[in-house]
Amino acid sequence: MLRNALKVRTHNPASVPRRRCQRFGISVLVLVATTVGACAGRDEAIGRRWVEALNSRDPDKVIRLLAPEATYTEPGSPKPIPLPVLRTTLENGWMVFKDRTYFANRILVHKDAVAIEWHIEQTSPSGKALPVDGVTVLDVRDGRIVAVRNYFDPSGYVREYLALLPKG
Repeated sequence: MLRNALKVRTHNPASVPRRRCQRFGISVLVLVATTVGACAGRDEAIGRRWVEALNSRDPDKVIRLLAPEATYTEPGSPKPIPLPVLRTTLENGWMVFKDRTYFANRILVHKDAVAIEWHIEQTSPSGKALPVDGVTVLDVRDGRIVAVRNYFDPSGYVREYLALLPKG
């Protein structure tokens, strides 16, 4: 399995051919579309950096992308995980699933939100493959992530944890 893999299939706004139009008002529309496209490209890059940071297995790289006031939530967590606890949460996940690799299938940008449709390949401690598909939504402000919301079905993890408990 490839380590630090990043597979992203996205639409590149720069690849769309642009036409020059002489009609009144169209130049403003082109300027607005270009500005929005530039912002979308910047925020899409944050999504790519997020996946790259997770694949680096370096909690500092992940946390550096977050604003100090950022929140982090995921299924099974009753409330947002505080940033100091996030470091331990990430390290524990990488310790248990030593070969965990994230693949971004698609990154979508809308206003100040970046949605990453992802797939994880990993092996459980019992040696069983435990792939997971999900979506992460990043709220971005001033180039920093202010909220991370993860959406996925945690039942595979629950089954694996229950299988590790002593029988009896």
